Amino acid sequence: MSQAQPSALSPYTVLDLTEGGFNWCGKLLADFGADVVKVEPPGGSRTRRRGPFVRGRDGSRQSLFWAAYCANKRGIELDLADPEGADALRTLARDADILIESFAPGRMDSLGLGYERLSRENPALVYASITPFGQTGPYAHYAAPDLVAWAMGGMAYVCGDADRPPVRVSAPQAELHAAAHAAAGIMAALRRRQTAGEGQHVDVSMQTAVIWTLMNATPFPPLHGANVERAGVQHSRPHARRRSDADRRPHRHAAPHADEGGGAGQRGGRRAVRSPKLGVQRERRRHRRGRRRGSGRNVRRLLGRRVYERRRLRGDAGRRFRFSSRQIRGRPLPHGGGG
Repeated sequence: MSQAQPSALSPYTVLDLTEGGFNWCGKLLADFGADVVKVEPPGGSRTRRRGPFVRGRDGSRQSLFWAAYCANKRGIELDLADPEGADALRTLARDADILIESFAPGRMDSLGLGYERLSRENPALVYASITPFGQTGPYAHYAAPDLVAWAMGGMAYVCGDADRPPVRVSAPQAELHAAAHAAAGIMAALRRRQTAGEGQHVDVSMQTAVIWTLMNATPFPPLHGANVERAGVQHSRPHARRRSDADRRPHRHAAPHADEGGGAGQRGGRRAVRSPKLGVQRERRRHRRGRRRGSGRNVRRLLGRRVYERRRLRGDAGRRFRFSSRQIRGRPLPHGGGG
């Protein structure tokens, strides 16, 4: 029986003290073969109480969120506020390669578990801190749920229609973006450790991770002197024109009206719902038909010029040759045919 090939991070040991979606950082490292030890407080991590849940065989609720982002990890329970628990973590950190934490800035230092303290005992330690706004700056000690992270990172500004307020990103994922940035930073720090022989403190800001999702909206102000504005459907379909409510035709479905009595355009106290998708779909079909017609004319014109030039070189130019749509689709061309 052949032995399994070692994974990319199989020699490395990771201490994971993160919560929420930041757990994905340790999950990524574990999937690459690292030995990840999840350090939980007494009573278990609060991420275990984040939904959605599934009913277990013993009747208890089990978190699918926890199962998704904490799989492939070992676990240990330590009370870091207790001196014995803090000493136990320092002992683990002496032999660890990576430590990931998501406490508020300064919290680990107050427990004697900050990077400066642990790096003195283990200079090769790669220490990653994931927080909403980084370790320094005016917002360093602010809390930020997912909605605040997307707004402060700028993504909410470009989401939605121009004539309406910004909208949120559908599924909470700002923490996951920050976790992915932390994993990438850890990999870079490990690469540097191979050459320099010392670890680093990787400071990850969730706000900065969200900014990277803006793609071309970030360089627009310095390059063009303007911001990227909300464009609704035009953001992904530039040819589609968003119609106003007055332009849209009534949809066949109905919704309750604020007034109980009927009125003009209402039936039994209900008003027609105007769907913006109808106008967008019509615009897309019209755009595709026009594009196909234009491309067909260009192909016929190009092929006609090529045949004309060949005959001109043979001294048998005659009149210009024109193709029909049926001939372009692969039918044989008549010799000397006209248009």
